[in-house]
Amino acid sequence: MASATFAKAGEVKAKFSFTHDKKINGYEAAAKYDFSNDLDGWESEGTWQAKWGSPALEVSNDLGEPALKLNGSFSGANDWEEIKFRNMGVKKFSNIQKMDYTIYILAIVSEGGIRPYAALGDGRVKLGVDKFHKQFKDLEKASLNGKDYWKAKIEIDVGDAAKGKKPDFFICFVADHMKYDGPIYVDDIEFLRPIYE
Repeated sequence: MASATFAKAGEVKAKFSFTHDKKINGYEAAAKYDFSNDLDGWESEGTWQAKWGSPALEVSNDLGEPALKLNGSFSGANDWEEIKFRNMGVKKFSNIQKMDYTIYILAIVSEGGIRPYAALGDGRVKLGVDKFHKQFKDLEKASLNGKDYWKAKIEIDVGDAAKGKKPDFFICFVADHMKYDGPIYVDDIEFLRPIYE
């Protein structure tokens, strides 16, 4: 922060101050979850017009390497069918400004789409609602370990919302008219902090 004082003869001094924001030169991982160490603090939470299977969450090697497997059931009757999971101990949380992860869904489903978002547990601040809302026909396909999957890279802009908050974060998977009873895989969850010049 810089400040300056200006005055003319016989006048009251006026003082001005301003803050120069640092320029962001990129982002680096403050915390990363690749599920090589079991669930690593992630646990199932609530649902809306959808159901958890049993177990709700598990680590699986179905993709050829460890990933978080969500076992859920979606009727396909609604444009908002939701399952949520959370981590209440995200490391270096107050420094993060972005987060991203990758979703894989078996390509046996072709109708409907997905509209995931995220939320802060402290204050229930929703992040990225409908920023990613795509039909399956518009998603990339990937072949992993002998099976075809729909693949979606999800990026959430957290901004300054995490500053001063508890390290409690929800990832919310929402199906849009997706009739599906089976696994959804989540991999490479990263919480990103800025790198300044």
